[in-house]
Amino acid sequence: MRYKVTCSYDGSKFIGWQKQITGLSVQEDIERVLTIMHKRKVGIVGSGRTDRGVHAINQVFHFDTDLNIAPDIYLHALNAQTHAAIYMKSLELVEDDFHARNQVKKKIYEYIINLGEYNVFMKNYQLQLNHELDLNKMKEAASSFIGTHDFASFNCNSFKEVPNQIRTIFDIKFTKEDNLLKIEYSGSGFLRYMIRMLTQTLIEVGKGTMEPQDVKNILEAKDKELVSLKAKPVGLYLKKVYY
Repeated sequence: MRYKVTCSYDGSKFIGWQKQITGLSVQEDIERVLTIMHKRKVGIVGSGRTDRGVHAINQVFHFDTDLNIAPDIYLHALNAQTHAAIYMKSLELVEDDFHARNQVKKKIYEYIINLGEYNVFMKNYQLQLNHELDLNKMKEAASSFIGTHDFASFNCNSFKEVPNQIRTIFDIKFTKEDNLLKIEYSGSGFLRYMIRMLTQTLIEVGKGTMEPQDVKNILEAKDKELVSLKAKPVGLYLKKVYY
């Protein structure tokens, strides 16, 4: 049997989603619990990786099981044993050919920026920029990203790792509530550090250190030497995965 699970987690407590040699990952902790429950090694497959410090509101993964346990009991057992910074929101039986990564149609990420006074309690959950930005220029620059483009200039994947770096961004929305600016990215998929690099570029436009036309030129250049800055992971959330 195959289960699809939707979970949320506080990324500040982990080295990221994926297992690594040192440090605790979200994947490792969930697999630890499933392995205890099954008395054998059980792996999970996530919809994609999130970096150290990046949060998830609705991350999706799947795993296979031969345990005959009701879904609500399974869910309770997972939540009772995983790290307190991980919460399983739902668990459902799916077809055996369902794949949490390969069948993704769309992902939505959100980046949160505090434009107001520094908030020490939210330093791991919002970028503490603490000054205003020119939203009109940021929106103008963001329009260059919408559509299907080669995002080679805006990610850290090598061409050897990922030869095809063409991705589609369906929409980029800006929402300002009091001193909080939220930038929501909707796309078919995103490359390593891509959203953080896009966000920092938009911030630079908002600060006046870059112009919207500069952004368009960098995108069209497809040059990995042109963008080195990326926004901190603290403000980034995996918001929703669609299949």
